[in-house]
Amino acid sequence: MLQSAHKLRAFALLTMALTLGNPAWALFGDDEARKAIIQLRIELTDARKEITDTRKEITDTRKEIQALQQVFEDQRRINSEGAAVMRRSILDVSTQAERWRQELGVLRGEQEKLEQENKRLQEALTAMTARLKTFEPLSIEQDGYTLLVSPPEKAAFDRAMSLLLASDFTQAAAAYVQLLNQYPNSAYTASVLYWLGNAQYASQDIKGSINTHKRLVVQYPRHSRVAEAMLSIGNAHAELGDPKSARSEWDSLIANHPKTEAATTARERLKTLPRQ
Repeated sequence: MLQSAHKLRAFALLTMALTLGNPAWALFGDDEARKAIIQLRIELTDARKEITDTRKEITDTRKEIQALQQVFEDQRRINSEGAAVMRRSILDVSTQAERWRQELGVLRGEQEKLEQENKRLQEALTAMTARLKTFEPLSIEQDGYTLLVSPPEKAAFDRAMSLLLASDFTQAAAAYVQLLNQYPNSAYTASVLYWLGNAQYASQDIKGSINTHKRLVVQYPRHSRVAEAMLSIGNAHAELGDPKSARSEWDSLIANHPKTEAATTARERLKTLPRQ
C-alpha cells in the first residue's frame, strides 16, 4: 500500500508537468520524456492493478465482515433461543419447585395430623393400660394363702384393715360389709368374714359376730382362721350368758382342731365355765 502511494504521487507530478506549457518540456529530452512516460504507464498499470487488488481485498474483507456479522447474528439468535429455552427451563424448574413446596406443605400438614392422632392414640393407650392395670389380678399372701385379687379389691380390704387397726370398729365393720357386697366372689371372702366378726364383736354387735363367724366355719371349714372363729363364737356365747352354747362350740373346736393355739385356749376357758 505504501508503494502504491509513492507511485500515485509520481503520477501526479508527471501529470502536472504535461499540463504545463512548453517551457516545462524544456526540462526533459525526447528520450528521457519517452522513458518517463513508459515508466509512468508501467507504474500506472501497476497502480491500477494494486487498486483492483485492494478493492478485491476490501470486497473480500467486507464479505468476511458480513460473514462474521452473519455468524454473530446466528450466534445471537442461537443465544436468544438458548436463553428462551433456559428461561423456559428455569420457569419449569420454578413451577416444579413451587409444586413440590405445595406438596411438601400438604405432607407436613398430614404429618402434623398424624402426629396429633398418634399422640391421641398414645394417650388413649396409656389411659387404657392404666385402666387395665386396675383390673389386672394381683398375687398376694393372706392368712397363709396365695390369693389373686384385683387392685380395687385390695384397696378396699386394706382400707377396712386400716380402720380396724385404728380401733374404729364400727367403720371397719361397715367397710368389710361393703367389700363383701361389692365383691361377692372375692378371694378375700374368708378373711373378710373373720375380721368382720372380730370388728362386730369389738363394737358390741355380739350376735352379728356369732353369725359372721359361723358363716366362715360353714362355708370355709378348712380355712386357717376357722379355729379362731370357733373360739370367738364360744366367747360370744359366754358373754351373752349362754355357757351351754359356749361349751358346745369349744368342744367342737378341740375335737376338730386339737393342735391349734385356739384349741389350747378353748381348753383353758372351758375350765372357767360353770358346771352343768
